[in-house]
Amino acid sequence: MANPLIRRIPLTLAGIGLWATAAWISNPTPKELSAWGANLSRPTTMPFLWRGIGEASRSGNAAEALAKARLLMTAIPGWTDGYLVFSYRFALDGGELVRDPRARLRAALDRLQIALALLEEGRQNCPGRAAEILGSMAFLIDMMGRNHPGLGDLLQEQSGRSPNAMADELLAEAERLEAATGGQSARLQRMLLVP
Repeated sequence: MANPLIRRIPLTLAGIGLWATAAWISNPTPKELSAWGANLSRPTTMPFLWRGIGEASRSGNAAEALAKARLLMTAIPGWTDGYLVFSYRFALDGGELVRDPRARLRAALDRLQIALALLEEGRQNCPGRAAEILGSMAFLIDMMGRNHPGLGDLLQEQSGRSPNAMADELLAEAERLEAATGGQSARLQRMLLVP
């Protein structure tokens, strides 16, 4: 009986030949060719990226887990839920080991700002779901403020705006984007969350 890997060689070569033929027939631009290369490399890189995120999360290193998550998001730039999950996980996990209350608040503010930056990156990469991401950003600000009393004062001290004002601005933008499609969720969220 032949080795299973050896039996797969003809199929692998046929697959590579079909990809090359399709690329040659379609006469792709360099941008399209790089997209093909990215699609071809995903099955080989994705398991390692997921494993790296899991290992970093288990070790308790939130910054390393977020860095590996960002690498994963470059491989799947249109995956909105990935941006939401990884940013929320980063913002809400961690900080328990810091004993000084002021340092704990500062660490929470840093995590919030990094998570908001990741969500903004997701908003740029997923313009079709920008309203949803804006609503998630507003909700994250509210949730972090509830989990960390005093964070709102620190945020206002640093940015000059209250968390409610920041959330209202984000939801107003989401409402404006949804108005074009007839959506109402941002309006409802704005009515319930901001007051």
